[in-house]
Amino acid sequence: MKIATVAQYKYTGGKQSVTFEEGDGEFGQCKTTVTVDENRIVTVERDGPYSAFISAQKNKRNISQHNTPFGSFSLGISLKHFDSTLNETGGALSFGYITDSDLSVISDIDFRLKIKLKSTENPSSIINI
Repeated sequence: MKIATVAQYKYTGGKQSVTFEEGDGEFGQCKTTVTVDENRIVTVERDGPYSAFISAQKNKRNISQHNTPFGSFSLGISLKHFDSTLNETGGALSFGYITDSDLSVISDIDFRLKIKLKSTENPSSIINI
């Protein structure tokens, strides 16, 4: 899936974050924030009826928490790859991760984010996901 949307982009020293609303449908009521810190830890936080908290770093299995209208569950998560050219003026972020339950793979996800600032005076950015 590919979407273009207006998002809030923050670059503070070694930490970058992007916050956006997730299009139409069931996830349309969700707001997602993707954060990357100086230790290359990727955090995805989704607020709304399908909330989630995912924190992943390379070479380490983490646990993610998901809440849906049908119930809550946890999954294992392992970061496959990570590449970032994010800076004060935007850039790109690419990462992939595998989710598992009882060490059986459930999903293999690749996430790409391109950020292009509308202006240096406006903190909102246009992003492609």
